[in-house]
This record gives sequence, structure tokens and C-alpha cells, in this order.
Amino acid sequence: MKSEIFVKNNKGVTLIEAVIAILIAAITLTGFLQVCSMSAFILQSIKYRMRAVNIAQAEIEDLKAETYSDIVSGVYQTDIIIDEGPSSSSDDDIVGQLQTTIKNVTNAPLQGKKVIIEVSWELLGESKRDILETVIYSHL
Repeated sequence: MKSEIFVKNNKGVTLIEAVIAILIAAITLTGFLQVCSMSAFILQSIKYRMRAVNIAQAEIEDLKAETYSDIVSGVYQTDIIIDEGPSSSSDDDIVGQLQTTIKNVTNAPLQGKKVIIEVSWELLGESKRDILETVIYSHL
């Protein structure tokens, strides 16, 4: 003979079960949305960094294209625009700084000019920068 204590009611989901299921789903969804948001920020940061490195590399290539005697030592600074992408709108552009430092280098028997390119910008209140260095030798 079965006792009435062990009789299971399978008629439906109780209110407590439904609330717990919704709570678990909400916590899971919140965590997932935070991960997606952070991934989008990291992806945007990588895009700007790639564009900054490309700008610095183009500056180095421009200097290499000049004759050695035309490359003058000094520090040169200019504003740049790091373009976010294909849109023609400037709303997604970031204004940054390009600083070119050129120093004479003597490593006997070679003479050259050390070129340091620094690109800096601000993304969502955080300062970012990338630096590329190279040496341009007189005999090349």
C-alpha cells in the first residue's frame, strides 16, 4: 500500500520552478551579452591598431623612398585621422598623433638614421599607441 506522501503530482510546472528557470536563463543570458560586448570592444580596438600600424609603416616607406641626404634628423609631429572603415561619415573616425623621430646613428663602418614612428590615439577614454622603429643606412 502506497502512502499519499510519496504520490507525485505531474500535472504541470509550479510557480517556483518557473521562476528558478527564468532566473537561470537570465543569468546565463547576461553573461553571454557581457562576453559579446567585450568581444566587440576588443575587435574595434584591434581594427584601430591595425590602421595605426599601417599608417606608421607607410611613413617609414615614404622615408625610405627619399634620398638619404634628404632625410633630416629631428622630431616631427602631425595630426592624423584613423578611419574606422568604409563609411564616408567622419563619425567613426579617430583623430590621433603621428610623431616621427629621426636620429643619426654611427655603427662603424655603417652610417644610418634611426627612424622611430609613434602613432597615438584615444579610444573610449583610454590612451593607445604603437611604435615602429627602423634604421635607414646611407649605403642602401
